[in-house]
Amino acid sequence: MLSKSNTQFFPIKKASSLTRVLVKNPRFLSSFPKGPDQLWQADVELCFINSQCEVFKNILFVESSGTTFIYGIEFEDGYPVGFQPKLARKQQAFIKLLRAENNRHNDSLGLFAFLFSGHEYRHQARVTAAYISARGVLMNMGLGYFNRAGEYELVSIGSAEDVI
Repeated sequence: MLSKSNTQFFPIKKASSLTRVLVKNPRFLSSFPKGPDQLWQADVELCFINSQCEVFKNILFVESSGTTFIYGIEFEDGYPVGFQPKLARKQQAFIKLLRAENNRHNDSLGLFAFLFSGHEYRHQARVTAAYISARGVLMNMGLGYFNRAGEYELVSIGSAEDVI
């Protein structure tokens, strides 16, 4: 469930399950001061089973050495350290929304959820793959999730073409 502080960024009614992801208008913002990493932003449209769609403007992505990820996913709490607080909270809220939807989806499947590879990061992967598709380049997906033991893991999954 989203906390009240997260709903200030994304006031979504209780959604049942994410059905469609569309990423539009990816645009380069800047390079990071140290290293080859680049910061990009894009608009992400999420549609839910109840036909409600929401557009999340200016979601940040990082492209780093052939891997792309939602900015903030590299941190357990989804909060990008050393970033403008308002934008960092917005990223964190978006990541929490994806994680909550992922949990809701897994809960609806019960024990069957464990039969599916990637059930821990399904919605992150969908958004990241949609971003990669919108960019029109092949990259690995960087994903972060809590495993069954409650430990936070970062993984890189082959190019979006391998996953989709």
